[in-house]
Amino acid sequence: MLNFRLSKAVRSTFSARACALAWGPLLASLACNTYGAAPGDTSSPLGGSSAESGMGSSGSPAATAGGGSGAAGAEMGGTASGSAGAQVSGGKAGDSVGGGGSAGATTTSGAGGSAGSSGGSAGGGGGEASTDVDMIDDMEDDDQQIDLSSDGRNGYWYVGGDTTVGGVTDPPTAKFKMATLAAGDRSMYAAHLKATGFTDWGSVIGFNLVEQSGVKPYDASAYCGVQFWAKAASAFTVRFRLPDGDTHQAGGVCVTSGAANQLCYDHFGAFVQVTPAWKSFAVKFSAVAQIGTGYHPADGKLKANQLYAVEWALPGQTGTAYELWIDDVAFMKCK
Repeated sequence: MLNFRLSKAVRSTFSARACALAWGPLLASLACNTYGAAPGDTSSPLGGSSAESGMGSSGSPAATAGGGSGAAGAEMGGTASGSAGAQVSGGKAGDSVGGGGSAGATTTSGAGGSAGSSGGSAGGGGGEASTDVDMIDDMEDDDQQIDLSSDGRNGYWYVGGDTTVGGVTDPPTAKFKMATLAAGDRSMYAAHLKATGFTDWGSVIGFNLVEQSGVKPYDASAYCGVQFWAKAASAFTVRFRLPDGDTHQAGGVCVTSGAANQLCYDHFGAFVQVTPAWKSFAVKFSAVAQIGTGYHPADGKLKANQLYAVEWALPGQTGTAYELWIDDVAFMKCK
């Protein structure tokens, strides 16, 4: 991690701003970009399933600003508290992603829980942390856009939540901003979400990979997974997920209403256990799985060549506040 601020040379916001002016602020997030394109105008994300909270509660339909809905949360079973087999690197506040500092001891965590009646396992993610990575965003420029890449990655960060009355996100869903870390922490800035009062599928923080007059798919088939650092105010289980061409509504395969086995938002992912100490997580594409609340592709595999976003879903539970920090998100190049 470089502890000084870098600036992006290019911005790709003209089309998003033009669309917002044409449609107006209330409709721009739906007409222009499902997840919200322009800095400061981020809409709520697509939603999800209360099954992903790991709470095993029964979800009810709850549309978000992005058109998401709750789904049958009872399908989760009762063992979602494992970390989905994601590789965890502890150690001091160095940076195994950027190569500065020691990642400490490496351990492989638990099975991550069963998808219950839907079949299949929600665990099994992970693989060894990689030092050969392609950085998506190191957050050090302190803005909403991910680091621009030569192959077209230019998306924006967003936060959102279900439609529980009284649910609150910090930063607000309408205006994402990076969090300034304390002096002596592992870097200067990190993506951050504090969520309280959500009781359906919960809340989410993430980013689109490509935004060009709307959200577009990104071909990540040259990589084998995603690596990131994370910590929490107190330990809890996060659902790391990868919306793709089969589970993101922009892919045109799943539907936002209709038969349960055709619904969107059942994203491939893995459960990871975050703690108050920074840890590095490495989740391989070959190890992620769906929960079983929506459309399932026949081959049961993530479409890495059609990735739309990278997300971290926080649980929904009455009376509980969750707080998460994310840093140094990168694609892994596995040999």
